[in-house]
Amino acid sequence: MLVENACYVANVGDSRALMSAAGGQKLFVLSRDHRPNEDTEKSRITEHGGKIYQTQTIQNIGVGTETTT
Repeated sequence: MLVENACYVANVGDSRALMSAAGGQKLFVLSRDHRPNEDTEKSRITEHGGKIYQTQTIQNIGVGTETTT
């Protein structure tokens, strides 16, 4: 939201805020990701009593390891 010379930005959940200017020639990043694997975010979570759990796993499906019979 633009009010006079100030730009107010709010984001909720899994979103990012960007602003373009000069017909798209300039890009301004207005928010940052809050990922628990980043040191500052990890510290913020744990210092306030939170815990971080990994809930997603990556399975090795053998990509690039073809065998012939």
